[in-house]
Amino acid sequence: MERLRITVAHVVSVVLTISVLSCAVQPCYEDTNPVMNTLLLTSGTGETAKADSLRIRGVLATDTIEFVDAKAVSAFSVPLDPGSDQSLFYITLNGVYDTAVIFYTRHPHLVSPECGYTLTSKITGLKTTHNLIDTLIIVMIVIFLFLLILAGGKAVSQDTVTVPLHIRAGFDLSGPVVKLINNELISYGVLASADMNSALSLSAGLRYSSFHGEQHNYDFSSRGTSIVAGADYNFIKANTAQGKHYAGIGLRYGLSIYGEEASMIKYTNEWGSGETSLPLSHHAGHFLEITPGVRTELFPGLTIGWNLYMRLLISAGAGKNLKPVWMPGYGAATRGMTTGAEYYISISIPYKKIKVIIQPKTQESEGDEEGEGENVNPSTEGSSSGNSIRF
Repeated sequence: MERLRITVAHVVSVVLTISVLSCAVQPCYEDTNPVMNTLLLTSGTGETAKADSLRIRGVLATDTIEFVDAKAVSAFSVPLDPGSDQSLFYITLNGVYDTAVIFYTRHPHLVSPECGYTLTSKITGLKTTHNLIDTLIIVMIVIFLFLLILAGGKAVSQDTVTVPLHIRAGFDLSGPVVKLINNELISYGVLASADMNSALSLSAGLRYSSFHGEQHNYDFSSRGTSIVAGADYNFIKANTAQGKHYAGIGLRYGLSIYGEEASMIKYTNEWGSGETSLPLSHHAGHFLEITPGVRTELFPGLTIGWNLYMRLLISAGAGKNLKPVWMPGYGAATRGMTTGAEYYISISIPYKKIKVIIQPKTQESEGDEEGEGENVNPSTEGSSSGNSIRF
């Protein structure tokens, strides 16, 4: 006989209350029904199974309450007793009878002034008979009502999402725009990135910059190439980002290889006025770059996005007295930090698809500081082979 494993994805117990404000009852729009979502799984494979018939009854000291009486089902929802620290269920699967006892502790949680308090339940123990059920396994012990409204009976089917990983190569559009505004600076940059997983990507950039500035007392030029390399982290969850959207922050190391010269330097002091120059010299500068930014898919294969950047100077590589007016890839090297923005358009090529586990997120209500989102290691009771029930 094929045995079944039952997975209980979420547990919630609720106390119904009416909140009175200024002698008037306010409407409550949140669902405050206690519910425990459960999934049937086949022993050994962990695949979803469908019971030909299923009957679930809750047992009280003086009575029984029927919660489920259905056919061809693979999931069901039952409440926990909010007035007790344990609930006893009679479970009849495909005509085979079993019992299951769930032990838990209850913790009050204020949902809202209108809806009153919810009792969240933390499972502390499990017992079962083993006619068809072999093992009881705790998957998640505390979850709030709001997640159940969103997930319902689909929590298990939604706990993974398939997302594509991309390789991207793009061009910085801000360089030509800056040229139109400031003809002293020419800057062209390209950026490439490769997704390592749904949140982390490696990135590298190459930029050529040329600067020429004339002031009343000097004429300065610099030109060179800068390279940045680092990683970006996406704060958007995989099921929302879907490999298309990014809002995160990056950290990169930058190397600037450049030449600088001052063809004319005028000076005046007590000795009179004069003019001199600094010959062309070559240097290597170093900096760190922090880049918060966003990116989205315009249409398949093409993405647009922008980065703000904050660059921290490590060394201009030219000594204390010869710091360049403009260090390619960094900016004014006379300052320890520079800021700005870059706007990219990129070609995006998917190279791999991965499955990402989505962790259900505990919802908070004002004034609640504990008892949310707790997870425990799976706890089992029963035989070492066959099927199991998860709670």
